[in-house]
This record gives sequence, C-alpha cells and structure tokens, in this order.
Amino acid sequence: MNENRAKINGYHLVDFIDEGPTDAKKLILLLHGYGEKAKTIFKNLRSMLPKDHRVICPNGPFPMPKKTNEGFKMSYAWYFFDPITEQFFIDYDLPATLLHNFMVSQGLDQLPLTIIGYSQGGYLAPFVGQKLKNTTHVVGINCRFRYDMMNTTVNFKLDAIHGEKDELVDPVKAQKSFNILKKRGIKGEFYGIVGEGHTISPPVKKCLEKILGP
Repeated sequence: MNENRAKINGYHLVDFIDEGPTDAKKLILLLHGYGEKAKTIFKNLRSMLPKDHRVICPNGPFPMPKKTNEGFKMSYAWYFFDPITEQFFIDYDLPATLLHNFMVSQGLDQLPLTIIGYSQGGYLAPFVGQKLKNTTHVVGINCRFRYDMMNTTVNFKLDAIHGEKDELVDPVKAQKSFNILKKRGIKGEFYGIVGEGHTISPPVKKCLEKILGP
C-alpha cells in the first residue's frame, strides 16, 4: 500500500492510496463514506479486489477533524447535504470535478475504470463516472442513485448493493430510484442483501466480488 499526495488546480491537495501493478490494464477507484477516510474502505475491500487491477483510493476533499486525547483524528466528506431540509450546501459537482481533475493529473483517464462507492461515496460515484469517459462500471453500496440530478446519458454499467435492513439509506427508496434508471435503459442490477444493514459486511463483499468477476 502506497500513500501519496498530489496537487491539482495549483492548490488543492489530494491524499490517496495507490496499490497494484503500474502496468495494469484496468483501474478501480474507491470512494469512502461520510466521515470516513481512504484507509477505511481500502482495508475493508482490499482482500477481494482483483489483483491485476490498479486501485486508487483518495480521501474526500473536506476534512472533518475530531479532537481526541491523542490529538485530532481526521475523517473526510465528499459533499454536504442537509437531510431535513433536503438542501445541498455543497453538491456532487464540485467533488466530481475535483476527482476528474485528479485522475487526469495522474494519467488515470485512459484505462477502463470501475468506480466503487460506499454510502456517500456511492451517491457520488455515478457523477464521477459521467465526468470520466473511461468509466465502464460503477457499483454503489448502501446508497441511492440520484437519477433526478444525473445526466440522461449513462455510458457505463451501473450496479447497486444494498442491505435490506439499512437504517440510514432507505433500501426501498433506493430500489425505486434504481428502477427509474433501468427504465431509462441503463445496464446493471440491484442486489438486496437479506439481513444486512448500513455496513460493508462479508455478504456485501461476497456480492461485490461476484459482480466484479474474475
């Protein structure tokens, strides 16, 4: 696991994990959840990701420091949304644009790309996919795809994995949103995981491994 830092737009710093063969023919971009960091999702999924893929896993652009007895513990967010008023303070476009610029700056905008996002990262994933033309597959875990904010053209496969007991993101609403996208002609499936909540649990990982294939 290599931890790196890149500067984009002349000032914005991106801390990211980079693992896998540098001559890989395919890429995976991992997007963590709200109030988490790159290491969290990377360590959770590392063992079941294809070994012949290069894996890129960045921190979100917005630090969320929490003071502890040992100092500040850092976590990150991709955007900010008020679920009560259903208003965005910062919406999907800014982090999607930053990730696009980051991938281009690292020369990662040519090889076939799979984007895997969990929770907040899953909400963001298709918007990143629509900005990066090399995206071939997006997988959202425990999220809802905002069809009402997405471009009408989706040129990649779109799959969803959702715990049927998710207490944070309503799985029924998530499937309804997915079905609307299916009616628009997107390719992909919605996988409900019986008995699982808002976590990347072993059954969720097993489903993801099956979706990604050999």
